[in-house]
Amino acid sequence: MSTITGVASPPSITGVAPMATARVTHGPEPPATTPAATKGISKEGDLMQKLQRLLDTNPATFERMMSKLAVELKTAARKSEGPNAAFLTKLGDTFALAGEAKSLSPLRPAQTPSSPSTSLGSYSQSGHRASAGILKAFVSKAAAEVQMLLSPDEKPPMPPAPVQ
Repeated sequence: MSTITGVASPPSITGVAPMATARVTHGPEPPATTPAATKGISKEGDLMQKLQRLLDTNPATFERMMSKLAVELKTAARKSEGPNAAFLTKLGDTFALAGEAKSLSPLRPAQTPSSPSTSLGSYSQSGHRASAGILKAFVSKAAAEVQMLLSPDEKPPMPPAPVQ
């Protein structure tokens, strides 16, 4: 055993083979676009995934969609008051910036606790209840619009027939 400045090197073990690792699977992984794959994801997270796919497949369309969504948020802000209007305006500006940058980075939560976030998820935690319904409707509508751009041949699911 050798010693370097008072620290002994560990003894080597011989005659022991490394353990093999096994992966247990229960069938094929669902693609990222299936409802099963997104079941545990928030509506905001689902929208962000769809926007990322749009950015990856068609950056020019992504830029136009982000501009459109920014206008919708700013329109909703003009119909709101106080902190709700300010937040929606800032979120609209953030969507516009993300479109111009062709990146979702501006929409991701801030990394430092001292800087206010304009991410979609931060809204539900910010205490602005009056416009929570506006944002929820915006996220659902935006996700549907982006999905139509990603899969123009797919028809939206039919609503269930009314029970009589």
